[in-house]
Amino acid sequence: MTLTEAIRRVLQQHPTGLSPAQMVEVMKREMPHLYNTPRHRESLAKKTVTSLDHALKADIYFLYPRVEGVEADKTVKPMRLFWAKADTPGPTSGPAPALIAEEEAEVPLMSAETIAKLEAGVGTLYVLGTQTYTNEGFEIVKIGITAGSVEQRIKQLFNTSAALPFRVILQQETGNYSELEKALHNLLDPFRIHSAREFFSDRCLPFVDEVLRIHSAIQAASK
Repeated sequence: MTLTEAIRRVLQQHPTGLSPAQMVEVMKREMPHLYNTPRHRESLAKKTVTSLDHALKADIYFLYPRVEGVEADKTVKPMRLFWAKADTPGPTSGPAPALIAEEEAEVPLMSAETIAKLEAGVGTLYVLGTQTYTNEGFEIVKIGITAGSVEQRIKQLFNTSAALPFRVILQQETGNYSELEKALHNLLDPFRIHSAREFFSDRCLPFVDEVLRIHSAIQAASK
């Protein structure tokens, strides 16, 4: 069971919702393979996090916006996460190490300050050039979000999935970052290179600018 699956499962089992810290306690008890991982120990050694609990909590904060059916109540502190869809069967098999490793590679190392930004819904949308090209000659770009620095995210991506260094095409800090990312991925789907990844043909770039302009205008009007 990956952490994404675990988030879904835990919230399905707790219909009144849980804070991320409460979810950590449940996962430590019921899903120990997700706790004290090599990556968590690395984060602790680098002093990116203050404890192993902090490391798992940071992962939950980063991943929950990507779990369809999960909603957050940010009117309370700490915020509470809820399962907002009809119950669906979850995975019944044990952990798949390859899937867990792939998921962990997508999650940046995060500090307490970064977690605070995530809880506030503030993050940075980035567009990165990959220096690889489609058969038609269009560059493949990656569109994603991070609550840390884009430079730190590039270092992590280059260590895990890239044959060549990424280059920054665009980065913009924004509120409601997860909603913006979802909107972009849905709207730009005709340009997507692979259905399960965040990679697109660079033909999408003019539309990224348009969506960002509209999103910024909505954010300004709502203040």
